[in-house]
Amino acid sequence: FWEDQKERTEEASQISAKVRVSYQGRGGKKISGNGRLVLQPDQKLRLELRDPLGRIHYLAALTDGHFVAHYPRQKLAYIDDKAGGADVRAFLGIAFNFSDLHSLMLGSLPGRFAKATFETWHFDKPTHTYRGLLTVGDYRVLATVDAGSAALRALELSSKAGKITLDYSAFEPCCHGITASHSVRVAQVVDLKLDRARTSLSIEWEKIGPLDKARPAEVVRLRVP
Repeated sequence: FWEDQKERTEEASQISAKVRVSYQGRGGKKISGNGRLVLQPDQKLRLELRDPLGRIHYLAALTDGHFVAHYPRQKLAYIDDKAGGADVRAFLGIAFNFSDLHSLMLGSLPGRFAKATFETWHFDKPTHTYRGLLTVGDYRVLATVDAGSAALRALELSSKAGKITLDYSAFEPCCHGITASHSVRVAQVVDLKLDRARTSLSIEWEKIGPLDKARPAEVVRLRVP
C-alpha cells in the first residue's frame, strides 16, 4: 500500500486532466461544471470550472502555499498563504487545504498521514480487500485497500469536526504510466461526503495524462481584477 502511495504521488506530480465536478452544500446549494486541472511539481496547481454554457465560474491556483480562488461571475475572490485551508473549510467543513483535497481525489493520503503506521491490518475475503486502521493527531483513518492493485477503494476519516467518507470506483491506469505494463490505477469516480456539514463532492476524471512541459508562472499564480 505504501509503495503504491509513493508511486501514485510521483506519477501524479505533473499532470493535465479533464474533470467534472458536482458539489452539494448546505440548504440545497448545488454547483456543477466541467473543468481542467494542471498540476506541476511542488504542488503548483490550477483548476478552472465552466458551467454548461462554457462560462468560467470558478478559478483556483496554488503555488508555494499562496492560494487564490476567483468567482468571476460573482466578482468574489478568496486569497491566503495557507494553501487554501479556509476556503476548503468554508465549502466542505473539513480542516484540509486545497492540496490535501486534491491528493484525496487521486487516491493519495495527504502528507500528514504518509509516515503513519497501521495499528490494525486484516484481509476481508468476501470483498478481496485489506482494511487498515491508523491514527494521526485527532484523525482516525479507516482505509479499505484493493488486494490486487493496492489502490484505495474507500476511506473514512473521523475527527472531532465530524466524519468524512470517500468511495473510489471505475479504476483506470493513470498518468505517466498509462502505456506502461505497470501503473498505478486511479479511480475515475470519487464521491466525498461529510456527515456533520451535510455537504458532498463528486469528481469524475474524464482524462488524466502527463503534462508535457511546465506551464508559465502566471498560469498557477492568478491575479484578481
